[in-house]
Amino acid sequence: MKDLEPLSKLISLKGKKALITGSALGIGKAMAYRFAEAGADLELVDINERGLRTVAEELSKFKLEVGIHKVNLSSKEEIAALWEELKGKAPDILVNNAGIYPFKGFLEVDDAFFSKVMDINLKSALWMCQHMIRRRLKKGGVIINIGSIEALIPFVEGMAPYSISKGGSHRSDQVSGQGIWESWFQSKCHHTRGNNNSGNKGRGQGSHPAPAEPPENWSVV
Repeated sequence: MKDLEPLSKLISLKGKKALITGSALGIGKAMAYRFAEAGADLELVDINERGLRTVAEELSKFKLEVGIHKVNLSSKEEIAALWEELKGKAPDILVNNAGIYPFKGFLEVDDAFFSKVMDINLKSALWMCQHMIRRRLKKGGVIINIGSIEALIPFVEGMAPYSISKGGSHRSDQVSGQGIWESWFQSKCHHTRGNNNSGNKGRGQGSHPAPAEPPENWSVV
């Protein structure tokens, strides 16, 4: 099999900064690698500090700036503290990737279980988007929300709260641009497909249309 071209030869994000949530493991870690390969500086966010340190160490070979932040994304206060820490150095790109998908039968779901899934999968992305937009309202930027095909077509039993949270994320992506398009924000929702082993296979994409003629200094990822 022919080796793939390095991402750096296909796209350059040199001089850009990306913030990726849920980046200590899995999809978030993989995205951190790809952004680093393209030359972007990184702000990595996760509750798993040990995992973040491991990722940062592995990415050191790219010789980029990599900041790590231990944050409980179910806490609005900790999210606010993160953005206060980033004051004056807000990222150009925000990737809302963090999410959980615990299993429980529909009739067994209680308020605590439902709230935990919503806080991390849906509400944290909303708060992160608000902070990102407020800090880059005049500059513009890119927001990528990681969704799931479960938001559109449920495949797996026992994941009702997860499906509802990702449905909310999809709709949030569509409404987040209302009233701020003059600032040239672009927001996209990328869907992953879950399976019975709690993995992720495949992806789709849904987004609202961007303005027809963005200014010359606007860069879209």
